[in-house]
Amino acid sequence: LVGEIPDHDIRVDNTVGQVILDDNLISINGSSIRIGDSKIDFSGFVQRLDENATFDPADLVADIEFQSINFDNDLVKRIVPEWPLGGITSTRIVVDGSLDSLRISDARLNIGRSSVSVQGTLTGLPDSASFSGSLDIPFFDRADLESLIPSMANSKLMNVDSISVNSFLEA
Repeated sequence: LVGEIPDHDIRVDNTVGQVILDDNLISINGSSIRIGDSKIDFSGFVQRLDENATFDPADLVADIEFQSINFDNDLVKRIVPEWPLGGITSTRIVVDGSLDSLRISDARLNIGRSSVSVQGTLTGLPDSASFSGSLDIPFFDRADLESLIPSMANSKLMNVDSISVNSFLEA
C-alpha cells in the first residue's frame, strides 16, 4: 500500500503484511507500515477463547510483538498540533496473555543515548488497571528528555543532567 496525506505533506511509503481471519482468530504475520520517518514492524494473534459465548473482551488472549517501532513524533505533531512529544523514538514491545492478565515481557523505549525498559504484568483490564513489574532506566540524559518532551526544555523540575533507575513497581 502506498499513499499520502496531502494536507499534511505525509507519504505512506510502504505497507505490507498478511492478515488471516478465522472464526475465533485474527493472525497478523510479518507486517510493516512506513509513514515518513516512522516505521512499525509487527506480528501476532488475538484469539477468542469461548466461541459459543457472547463477545466479551475478557475472553480474548493475545500474543503480539512490535519488533521495531521507529516513531517520528514531529510527524504526528503536524497532524495533531497538541501532541506533546517530539523527536524520533525507537520502541520494542512484546505482550501476551488475556486482557485481564497481560504479560509485558519486553517494553523498551530508546531516544538518543537514553533508554527505558519495563517488564511485568498488567491486570484488571478493561475495567481497571494494576501493574506489577520492573522499571529499568540504565541511563536517561536531560537533552534526550527535552527532545522527547520539548516543554521540559526550560523547566526547573529537572536540575540534573542524567538519571539512572532500577526499581520494582506496583501500581
